[in-house]
Amino acid sequence: MTPGETAFALRIEHLLNKISAPEYRQLNLEALTVLARITAQNSTLHIDDYIVLDVLIGHAVRLAYLHYHPEHAATYSEHKAAAWNAFYALPPISTTDYLGHAFLYLLNFGAAEE
Repeated sequence: MTPGETAFALRIEHLLNKISAPEYRQLNLEALTVLARITAQNSTLHIDDYIVLDVLIGHAVRLAYLHYHPEHAATYSEHKAAAWNAFYALPPISTTDYLGHAFLYLLNFGAAEE
């Protein structure tokens, strides 16, 4: 499917409607918007694997939390609930910024594993 197809839009809408938490649904929308912007600006970017939004968002939450609380880097798993609450409290411009950073982090992490 391509983004221009009606079936694509309906599939995306169907998948987003399965997310019961409105705040998490909004994060998924923001993540898709960030990915669309990145791919539009980097037409030669090619990814041979799936982009899992849950993973992307989870990394964005971690990066944001550790930016504000670097002292918790070694014990992040103990602070996940606080990290998520803090992320939900950020303005959309900040969340989209961290989503972009998370995407770059994952791209670099994947390249480092090759």
